[in-house]
Amino acid sequence: MFSNMGLRKRFFIILSLIFLLSLPAMVGGSYVVLKKNIDSETLEKARFYLSTIEAVRRQIGKVTRPAVMAKLPHEFLREAMSTSFNARGVAERVQEEFSDYSFRHVSINPRHAPNKADSFETRLLSDFTTNRGMTQHSGYVKKGAKEYFYIAKPVISETSCLQCHGRPEDAPWEVVNLYGNTAAFGWEDNEVIASLIVYVPTEVAVRNATRALLLFGCFYTLIYIVTFLIIDRVIVSGIIKPIQRLGHTAEAISTGKFDQEFVVSTNDEIKVLADSFNRMKISLKMAMQMLRKK
Repeated sequence: MFSNMGLRKRFFIILSLIFLLSLPAMVGGSYVVLKKNIDSETLEKARFYLSTIEAVRRQIGKVTRPAVMAKLPHEFLREAMSTSFNARGVAERVQEEFSDYSFRHVSINPRHAPNKADSFETRLLSDFTTNRGMTQHSGYVKKGAKEYFYIAKPVISETSCLQCHGRPEDAPWEVVNLYGNTAAFGWEDNEVIASLIVYVPTEVAVRNATRALLLFGCFYTLIYIVTFLIIDRVIVSGIIKPIQRLGHTAEAISTGKFDQEFVVSTNDEIKVLADSFNRMKISLKMAMQMLRKK
């Protein structure tokens, strides 16, 4: 069947097979590469998000809170002095723009109930406590029906924290009045007391990789179509049409029109074939003339 097809159709089938066979390999390989790159990009964005939250905490703890305490030594202003309150507020503002990213400031005995660590986060806190040299932890975790990429860092208590988190009787009355005398007390200096965690659904990376893959697939298909049109043009003008002209000339010569010439403008194998036909035509013409003389 294939041998009965014209050259143009054969080339079309061959190129189509190459495209169809190469497309899955290109798509599969590209997806792996794109997914890896997007995972790296997601990690960097999550790390930047977490670093921003840490920067807010440091600013409050090392600059704003000491300044307020110097002016109001016997008062507690949560909006100006609480690192966790301000970190949570900044995270909520960030999440308004980046809804796929979620932030958690978790501990075993928090003052803000939503900050209570779940079973997975409790294990993270335990790991940070056991391995004090571990400053960051990242990976994947499934929560409910969704899988998340996470990056977490420990929160280490400092001496300045103990004024509000040491003994309840030493804390400002506003703290006890606001949170009670049991939540987030009993801290000691230089211990792991919480963790900052950023969660990103893995579907974000999959969605971005799929979108990029579709664009790549469209681009690859467009390149194939353009390449096919160029090759088709070259085949038609450089092979098929010259062969057709040779065929028409040969047919004319077969009817005795020896004035016809096999003309090819290129300097390739078809030109060699045309020259051979011209020599054959001359030989045939001479043979015909000899037969007539006899």
